[in-house]
Amino acid sequence: MLTPGLPELRVVPVDALHPHERVDPRRLEPLVRAIREEAVLRNPPVVLPLVKGKSYAVLDGATRTGAFRRLGLPYILVQVVSPGREFVQLKTWNHVITGCSLQSLLEELRHISGLCFLTDHAAVGSLPRSPVEHLALLVAPGDTALKIVVEARDLEEHAMALDKLVRACCRIGFLERSEQFSLDRLLIEYPGLTAVLNYAPLQVGQILEMVRREMQLPPGLTRFIISPRALRLNYPIARLAAGGLLEEKQLEVESWLQVRVGERDVRYYAESTWLFEE
Repeated sequence: MLTPGLPELRVVPVDALHPHERVDPRRLEPLVRAIREEAVLRNPPVVLPLVKGKSYAVLDGATRTGAFRRLGLPYILVQVVSPGREFVQLKTWNHVITGCSLQSLLEELRHISGLCFLTDHAAVGSLPRSPVEHLALLVAPGDTALKIVVEARDLEEHAMALDKLVRACCRIGFLERSEQFSLDRLLIEYPGLTAVLNYAPLQVGQILEMVRREMQLPPGLTRFIISPRALRLNYPIARLAAGGLLEEKQLEVESWLQVRVGERDVRYYAESTWLFEE
């Protein structure tokens, strides 16, 4: 039996995981190389059960899931969470856009059908006649602030609009994710900053519905806050790659965890923590 209070860590088939966002190819290949070289899974993906014991929605860890698929590994170790048992909060990253002019960026975005760009003084008559949803706020140096809205009749159209928006930004420039939305602070970190996209909030229920409908968001858009969270597990890949029944692998994980707890290799921080590694 696992020690009470530990996160629920479970070995599951890789094919049972369903990410809600596409894998970023820029992050995938470096992670595949790192897993090969280090032979450990550092941080388990965080998942929510869709069908208990059979399928899971990946909240955090789409790239890790993709790396395991690329390596042909049949099983992966995940942290299973449930709102109410764990603290689960969904936020969105801000996207910092660099490598292009604001004019070329706006020209590229205005080619996306269904999008409207509104200022605070935009006339109501400029809105499309069909239902609209706030997609994102675009802010740029020089007091530029545009609200991006979309003709969206359902969740699928909303997700497709987000995908088109992010793809268009990637075609014209470079994207970096950031928690920060202050232009003054971002300009210090990104002197060549073109604009910042601040996305409208999404709900956990919307993410689960997207997964059930086999829809995916662009990479690097959602940010899940999970507490408690299992980090730096460093579980040996060889244990997941070896033959054996799933139940046997789960018992191996539980035994391995008990040893680590007994050797005082596991620490719990109840407060928000800044960790400075050597």
